[in-house]
Amino acid sequence: MERENKVWWKNAVGYQIYIRSFSDSNNDGIGDLKGITNRLDYIKSLGVSFIWICPFYDSPMDDNGYDVRNYYKVDKSYGKMTDLEKLIREAHARDIKVVIDLVLNHTSDENEWFVKSEKKVEPFTDFYVWKDGKVVDGKLCPPNNWVSFFSGPAWKYSEKRKQYYLKIFSNKMPDINYENETAFSEMEKVIDYFGELNVDGFRVDAIAHIGKDLTFADAKNIKKTYKSFSNLPNTHEYLKRFNRAFARNNMVTMGELGGDPTKQDLIKYTTQKELDMIFSFEHTNIFTKNHMINRKALFKALKYKEGLSDSNGWSVLFWLNHDYPRLISKIRNVCDPKNAQICLAGLMYMLKGTPIIYNGEEIGMENYQFKKPSDFKDVNAKMIFENTDNIDEAFNNLKETTRDHSRTIMQWDGSKNAGFSEVKPWSYVNENYKKCNVEKAMKNKDSILNHYMQLLNIRNSVGQELIDAKYRLWMKGAVIGYSIDTISQIIEVVANLGEKEKKLKLNGETLYSNMNIADNLKPYQIVIAKRNK
Repeated sequence: MERENKVWWKNAVGYQIYIRSFSDSNNDGIGDLKGITNRLDYIKSLGVSFIWICPFYDSPMDDNGYDVRNYYKVDKSYGKMTDLEKLIREAHARDIKVVIDLVLNHTSDENEWFVKSEKKVEPFTDFYVWKDGKVVDGKLCPPNNWVSFFSGPAWKYSEKRKQYYLKIFSNKMPDINYENETAFSEMEKVIDYFGELNVDGFRVDAIAHIGKDLTFADAKNIKKTYKSFSNLPNTHEYLKRFNRAFARNNMVTMGELGGDPTKQDLIKYTTQKELDMIFSFEHTNIFTKNHMINRKALFKALKYKEGLSDSNGWSVLFWLNHDYPRLISKIRNVCDPKNAQICLAGLMYMLKGTPIIYNGEEIGMENYQFKKPSDFKDVNAKMIFENTDNIDEAFNNLKETTRDHSRTIMQWDGSKNAGFSEVKPWSYVNENYKKCNVEKAMKNKDSILNHYMQLLNIRNSVGQELIDAKYRLWMKGAVIGYSIDTISQIIEVVANLGEKEKKLKLNGETLYSNMNIADNLKPYQIVIAKRNK
């Protein structure tokens, strides 16, 4: 497939793959690139037009590949560079584009660049953020009070260099200093390298944090330390330069934007020649502590996302990814969790923006039941336990929030290890895999999988018209809906997010419903209808 020089991503649906847990082709218990290639026909059947693959780079796996040791080498557990090249060819042959993770904020401390920087080998001396410590009461302390996203100080002392390096995530992930010209040029070479391999774009990890407060002053509010390295003006300046490398390779970019960006921040990223699309997380607050849905918060989040894509910017539409618990488990106490998930999917994925489904979401995979602190595999969880005085409280919180939930093994069928591998996998297989798997879902017309496929088929059939459509969102009690005014038709999307039936009044032809149509909308029923102009 030839590279296209047009804005294809506004009329596309993506599928995120957590490679380590997706499909094991060589029976070593770890998912790999060949495993993804083997599943491309399934991915195509969903109605997907591009895949986003989590990091496969050579790595010590402190953070499952987000700690990159060598950008130009595939980690041996995932295969070889020739496997990536074949995956790209096979995906393109099926009209599926390939987007990969690009980690720009940090590397592994085992990366050659860091090894040289720690030894002060030019031109890598200032490749990372190095600072002298300060002496307090006769004790050497970090340069300031900044706290890591993963708990504990944001600084790590190097005995070799006798200085601290900044690491806003794990101890083994030092932050790159983009005030340094060598850092820019080396990362631009990485971008060009994957452009030559015909990669279609990047999901740019933790991109909101590449700029820092260069005064390195103490944070006034420890709980909001992240404001010292999130969505700052220099982040935008760095991105404008990187954008030139993305553009010359005709690559789409999707930026992960944490750190509580304002709406103005988000719009800047996609309107100032920095990024094409943005991941923002305002919708993650719609789930209540008792695992229900806060409908007012949901309506506000949907309106916010549509507004971002209608402000000359563009938003990614998603419910979860590799950093968030499973969707159906977040709403497990509603009267009908299965149809509640379908409602949420329909409401999100028919908005203006680019939908991305996370692997396993489409079959309703659930959270894993962790029983003790040592069960957790994620470095974030381990660092939380290391930095807390209340293990029980931390454990009870992590049982609901841990990133390990979304990283359990993909459930393909009811055979041993859910069809992922013939040997014991690196992570957990959920106990419900015999009831919840792709093979079983394919055969059940009323499965979450088949409802997702119907929703994506409708989304794809409207396609290009959604880009310039006018949306009108509304809420009446427990019922949330919106009209989509396109060039040729008006589409109505209506969902009952309550526990009681509600009156239904729709004009036109019904395109989709997850339940039989009647005079009333049943609890967690969603209907999509259209009428021609």
